[in-house]
Amino acid sequence: DVFQAEMLIDCFGRLAAKPDSWGADAQDVFLHSWAKENFGEKYAERIARHMADYYNLGFIRKPEFMCLKWTWNLPSDFRRNLIKRYRSHLAETRAIDKDLPLEKRDLLFRLAGVSCEFLAHAGIIHLEGKDRKYAKSVIEPLHARWDKMDEGKWSGFWYDTIDEDGLSEK
Repeated sequence: DVFQAEMLIDCFGRLAAKPDSWGADAQDVFLHSWAKENFGEKYAERIARHMADYYNLGFIRKPEFMCLKWTWNLPSDFRRNLIKRYRSHLAETRAIDKDLPLEKRDLLFRLAGVSCEFLAHAGIIHLEGKDRKYAKSVIEPLHARWDKMDEGKWSGFWYDTIDEDGLSEK
């Protein structure tokens, strides 16, 4: 996730440059500053809150570590709440995208949106027991958007990981 790492590298660089200026709310301060610099004051708070939610959901379980065994061990109340959180996160990702000016949509999608959608979809797929056909139906539009992003500059950069027989060999 080269593009998504850009934000983390920025955060690390700022922390390294001024380690004493970071307090207990460092994540919130950084995310707000990052969102303001990239998307403007109007969107900064909303995007910062959304990214904090993304990191909190990812802390519960990263998509690459989700599996059926994990879902079986979750208490039913926690499981239902987590499904709601993933669905809410997905809805907010899409709502922010629609609210942004056109010229900022690809930037958010590249830096954070695709990761936010993938995390939410992975949670829904695993917690609701969705099949491969469903997974492919939600991943293909992400690939299509990625290929169109920045006037096709990154077309083919992100390859398909779901096919009819299992994981792609690409």
